[in-house]
Parts: sequence; C-alpha cells; structure tokens
Amino acid sequence: GAPFFRGEYKSEFGRAWLKWYAGELLAHGDRVLARAERVFAPYKVEWSGKVAGLHWLYLTKSHAAECSAGYYNADGNDAYSDIAAMLKRRGATFDFTCFEIQTGRDTGDPYLSDPEALVWQAKCAAEKNKVKLAGENALTIDGWDGYDTILKKGGFLDSFCFLRLTDDLLQGHRLSEFKSFVGRLAAIKRPTYFRA
Repeated sequence: GAPFFRGEYKSEFGRAWLKWYAGELLAHGDRVLARAERVFAPYKVEWSGKVAGLHWLYLTKSHAAECSAGYYNADGNDAYSDIAAMLKRRGATFDFTCFEIQTGRDTGDPYLSDPEALVWQAKCAAEKNKVKLAGENALTIDGWDGYDTILKKGGFLDSFCFLRLTDDLLQGHRLSEFKSFVGRLAAIKRPTYFRA
C-alpha cells in the first residue's frame, strides 16, 4: 500500500487531511442535494444520494479504499453516519450498493474485503440518522446466492434498484428465478424507523 496508509494517515497531518477531504465531499453532496431539493420538492418526488460500497480494504485499520474516495471511515470516524446525516438534512434517501456480495470471497490479501459488514455499517448509519435506505446490486446476479444475500437484508430497505439486467436473466429458468426473487423482495415488510 501507499506509505500514507501504512501509518501517516494516523499522524496529525494525516487526520487533518482526511477530515478536510471528507468535509469537501460532504459539502459537495450538500450543494448538489440542495439544488435537487429546490427543483424536486415542489413536485413531491423523492430523490437519493448514491453512496459507493467500497468494501476493499474494509478489514484494515486504515480503510484506505474508503478514505481515498473521501469517506473518512478510520480512527473512530463513521463516514456513513456523516453521509446519512447530510442526506437527512436534504430529505434524500441513502442509496447504497453491493447488497448482493457475500463476505468470504475476497477476505484475504490483497483485498481484505468485508462487503456485508460495510452494508451493515451503512444500515446502522441510516437507522441512526432516520433516513431511508435504498439498495442496489453492484455486480451481475445469475442465481440464488446473490438473491438470497439481498433478501436477508430486505427488511431494512425502503426500496431496491436491480442493476445489470442481462438478456440471459430474461430467459428460461433464470427469468422464473428472477420473478420469484422480485416477488419475495416485494413481500418483505419495509422499515419505519425513518418516519419518527
């Protein structure tokens, strides 16, 4: 890894830089959503802020992938709670990805990935800040492993956007499986914590 994330990120300079960088990302998001709010609020439509599921290096202390993107999720900071609070101020839904990816595939070096812990952190941040949580898949899904992983998390989702709808998915037994997945996801009771 880069020298910065081997230790310098914990220095006074490193912490100050990461705090500044994360603050700039949050300020940018707030400005964009303020414009969306002005445009869309009169029409009573919902909008969201899409937050990337950067699960690589999640198992490290530095959380280098997240911090490099402006999500200061190291040294006791909770980047996702900060993002959720900003989204709440602007009346936006917290749209998060990688709901279909299971932990265990890439936990070793060099990935040190834990997508399910990351999704759980985003879920807790949304709940804490009383903001709706929407989900998406990051990868193409071609069977029940991905569907089941999403369904396990369906109870804390207000909505779900299925991405990467392929021609293969719309044929034969895969179409039947997809229809079954959609029916099962639609039947899950939606959370109400954000209405408080």
